[in-house]
Amino acid sequence: MSGSSHDANLSHANLENANLQGAILSHAVLCEANLASATLRQARLAKADLRGGDLTQADLSQAILVEARLDEVQAQGANLREAVLNKADLRRANFSGADLQEARLIDAYLARANLQGVNLRQANLIRADISSALLLDACMEEALMPDGSVYI
Repeated sequence: MSGSSHDANLSHANLENANLQGAILSHAVLCEANLASATLRQARLAKADLRGGDLTQADLSQAILVEARLDEVQAQGANLREAVLNKADLRRANFSGADLQEARLIDAYLARANLQGVNLRQANLIRADISSALLLDACMEEALMPDGSVYI
């Protein structure tokens, strides 16, 4: 997808299996959109509103999601490798089984997020709020923790 969709309103859109690789969707409104199995690799979604959306099995690797609203999204099994989620709102999001290896989650808000079985290997969680997140069976090897320590 070429061109810019700055400020686009795609609420409730069915974009299942869509190829949006490299799309510029900064500030886009995608509330409750169906992006299941969509390709959003290297997409720019800074300040996008994806609240309540379905990102199950979506490829968001290397996507820019700075200050994005992802609260209550369903993102089970999603690929967020090397994604930038700094200052993103991920409260009550379901990322169970997702791949967030080397993702940047600096200052991210993960209150009550489901991170069960998530790959957070080498992720940067500096100042992230993970205090009430479900981290059962999460791989956190070499992750940079909220307090600056490295998880061993």
